[in-house]
Amino acid sequence: MRRASDHLPEPQVVLASLLSLMTSFVRTGCPRMAVLIRRQLAYLRSFPESMMPASLKTIASRLEDDWDRIAEREVDATGAPDRPHLH
Repeated sequence: MRRASDHLPEPQVVLASLLSLMTSFVRTGCPRMAVLIRRQLAYLRSFPESMMPASLKTIASRLEDDWDRIAEREVDATGAPDRPHLH
């Protein structure tokens, strides 16, 4: 029988993706990046505790709140939609 976590990537892969997105956001200021970052953080929180320690899920939750505010500010400033497209 398959576990729910069998289809999830390793958390390190998602964390590496987040670091890349955050670096791109700093470089470009693209509001779509902020939305993607927020979504990736929410995705990390969905991992089972067997794969993602509760302390990291707490940090992801706090960061998600911060990036939610950043994304809202960026979207308000640019009028960009809350639907990211791949760059």
